[in-house]
Formats: sequence, C-alpha cells, structure tokens
Amino acid sequence: MKASTFSLSSPLPSLRQWKRWSLSNRIASVGLLLALIFGLYSIIYPWAKSPPPASHIVKDIQGIWYADYSYPSTGGTTRVRGTTEYFANGSDNFVGQMIVSAAVQAKTVEVAYDVSATNAWESTDKDLVIKVFDFKSDPTRLKLGDLSYDISQWPSSARAILPRIEDIVLKGTSEHFTIVDFGQDKMRLRAKDPRGNPFEIVATRVSGRFVRS
Repeated sequence: MKASTFSLSSPLPSLRQWKRWSLSNRIASVGLLLALIFGLYSIIYPWAKSPPPASHIVKDIQGIWYADYSYPSTGGTTRVRGTTEYFANGSDNFVGQMIVSAAVQAKTVEVAYDVSATNAWESTDKDLVIKVFDFKSDPTRLKLGDLSYDISQWPSSARAILPRIEDIVLKGTSEHFTIVDFGQDKMRLRAKDPRGNPFEIVATRVSGRFVRS
C-alpha cells in the first residue's frame, strides 16, 4: 500500500497517515500549521504602538509579579503565564510560557513556547506601559488534535524551521495596561483583546521567578 504524502491542501493528518509519514513530511506539516497559526497571530496579537504615559515610576510596583491569563484570538486562544520582575531603573524581565491555540480543519492546534523578554517599563497611578527590547521564544510542545509531541526532543535542524514569536514581536513595540486596582501584593490590570474588548489580568507579588516545568 502506498504511504500517504504531505499535501498543502490537507495539513492535518490522520493518526494512520502520521505514522506512515517520514520525518521530513511530519516536519513540513508542522511547519505549515505553525505558519497558519502565526498568519493569524500576527493579526490578533494585542500589542500595539502606544504612547507612554507621563514618566513617573511607581516605586511600589518594583519586585516580582506572577500572572496567568488568557485572551481570545481568531479561531482560538492565547495563554500567557509567568513572572515579570520590575527594577528601579525602569527595566524589567519576563520569564514564562505562551500557549497559542487555533482551530484548523475542525482540529485544535496548540503550540507551547518557553519565553523570556527584556523590556522597559513606565507607570503612573493609572497606567503601565511595557516596551519590548528583546524577546526570545523556544517551542517546547505541539498538539495536533489528539496527537501530542515534545518538540524539545526534536533534532536541532528540525526545530530551527519552526517560527518563533519574536519573528512578529518587533523591538520597540509597546503594551499598554490600565491599572484598575493596586495593592501591596496584588494588582489588577486591564488590557484589550484583538477585537478591542477589555479583559483583566490579576498579578500577585511573589518571592521568586517563574520556574518552567
């Protein structure tokens, strides 16, 4: 029986097809799916150019804060979790994970990334703006429908072809938050999803940076 081959018209294989495919066909299929996701992601990503608020550092925000939040995207969801450490000099470091999911051909495609970022931050009593200086992502896990794969175990040559989030997050891009409520150990921020609808992020003060499992 002739083995199934990769096709642009059918990027999501059945389990039987996947088992028959060569590694190169599997990689090509994954690469196409990620390209489809990021084609949407580049449109729905909520960060946008935004003028900074008045240059005033709120000292109480300095320290490490943990947040785990999701927002809807076209055909799926983006989840962000991790810690942001705010320094007195106006810089901050984010360490965490991003999980991007989308529906393709009635199946869910989910890609998990380990993420780290170096930013600059400014704040008033009502606003927080984070400006991206450096952003790095590393794909770690892929789900295609019922199939799940540990991307970190793939050969480096295979992982090198997968898109990275930093390919679409330009340096100098700013993310704007409205400070809804601020306390010593918890703050609520409001941002906007890709459709312009508000959603809230609850961040809690913690003693250490996010540790990836």
